[in-house]
Amino acid sequence: MATKKRKVDSECRAFNDEWTWKYFFTVVKDRPVCLICNEAVTVFKEYNISRHFTSKHKNSNYEAMSEYERKQNVESLCKKLSGRQNFFKKVNTIQEAATHASYIVAYNIDKNNKALSDGEFVKQCMLQVCDVLCPDKKNNFQTVSLSRKMVTSRIEAIDKNLTSQLESNIGQFKFCFIAMDESTDINDTSQLELFIRGADENFEITEELACMRSLKGTTKGCDIFREFQKGLLTLKVPITNIYALCKYALNMKPVLDAVVKLVNTIRSRGLTHRQFRDFLQSVQSEYSDVLYYTKVRWLSAGCDFERVWQLKDDILSFFHEKQCSSECKMLEDTEWLSDFAFFTDLLCHMNNLNVKM
Repeated sequence: MATKKRKVDSECRAFNDEWTWKYFFTVVKDRPVCLICNEAVTVFKEYNISRHFTSKHKNSNYEAMSEYERKQNVESLCKKLSGRQNFFKKVNTIQEAATHASYIVAYNIDKNNKALSDGEFVKQCMLQVCDVLCPDKKNNFQTVSLSRKMVTSRIEAIDKNLTSQLESNIGQFKFCFIAMDESTDINDTSQLELFIRGADENFEITEELACMRSLKGTTKGCDIFREFQKGLLTLKVPITNIYALCKYALNMKPVLDAVVKLVNTIRSRGLTHRQFRDFLQSVQSEYSDVLYYTKVRWLSAGCDFERVWQLKDDILSFFHEKQCSSECKMLEDTEWLSDFAFFTDLLCHMNNLNVKM
């Protein structure tokens, strides 16, 4: 029967403090290291450590020193080693901070839809500000890499990390709900947005824009379903856990029709339109007119709703003065105003989202 070999490095040997002044050794990251040449020995064993000292430093001045002299030199060598370690630790800390700073700048460039090359401009501004406020720290700012290539790399890394986090959360969903919306961007390309909300077994809720799919051709139901399917497969969404799926669940048409009719009443009649503008000027309103609703323009509804909401009190006063209160009776209906306010906020948020994308 073969005997089991003894592994010296697994015997949990301890470092003896006497070895420090005897053989000029100390412990660095759980390994014995020579203070003279900075070489490491494999295990905490006096034979290995003494053999290193006698073979490598036999003819040095250290061997002929007395115990007192050795202790004095060991103290000096330990201080030098500590200084080198602190220097490298400081360099590593600065490099980590510079990397973190480049991620912050790249994130804000992408979040605010700025050009990737703006990173170099931001760095130039930082260095000029540094010259005024803290010139002694300029070298730290110079280590922040913000080239176009680096900003692109940082954004890709952030995207992968966020996608990975979302996929991890989705994998733990016990229930999930999906909402879809399709709109046209400034390049006349239809974009399908998928929003996902889910809860895990601890009922911690996650809500995110899951993905956005471009509809290159037609926008029929089969086209939307195909992109919807691809989006779910990409994020590995458990289809069996989907409990609610909605698209345009809110009926906005009655509110939209009422707002469009009100705007048309004001703007389609020349005399009424002029009187309304004069009225707004007389009350020193922030706005000088209402906006026409144009179905073709993709941001029109949100802008139109917001303007009418801001001017609702002035519109009400204007029609009361003209004794035509029937034209704006819905502006005195609390329930209708609640729906109007909700749709105004919703459309403004959608406009901001569409512009950023």
